[in-house]
Amino acid sequence: MVEKVCGGDGSLADLFNPREVENVHMCCCPLPYQPCAPADRDAACVAATSRLQPQMTQQEAVDALFAARAEMITSTPLCQGVLDAATSTECWEGQSLGRGFANEAVYCEMMTWQWEQLGDGNPREFKANNCPFAKKDGAGRRGDDRKGHSSGWAPEEL
Repeated sequence: MVEKVCGGDGSLADLFNPREVENVHMCCCPLPYQPCAPADRDAACVAATSRLQPQMTQQEAVDALFAARAEMITSTPLCQGVLDAATSTECWEGQSLGRGFANEAVYCEMMTWQWEQLGDGNPREFKANNCPFAKKDGAGRRGDDRKGHSSGWAPEEL
């Protein structure tokens, strides 16, 4: 989501609106970008993302997303010690690396997730951003089927 905030993919109001396509709240579903029932949402994620406000500045939104991310990392045993524990990053505009924010480790984490889950990315993009690339059989199969959805529920509906 930091990539969307920094990359200018729509307004913050849309990104934080649970009824909009590919909104931040969809990260709380078991398969991000795929809608789920309210009962299937991760409660820690819903609590963290419900504090995001459309009137935030770009940097406030990035900081809030990193705070939400830190809460989820510490509350989810699978994530502990695996993900970079960065506290924030700065958005970049027009950078030659082609990424919207400065934190390389978090960018590589996002690139790897997109490749493994959605099939997005290519070896050149990984190399240009100093990210390790591991081609896995079946990576990103049917990723396009998961794109373009909205959650259809609001955080307060937990």
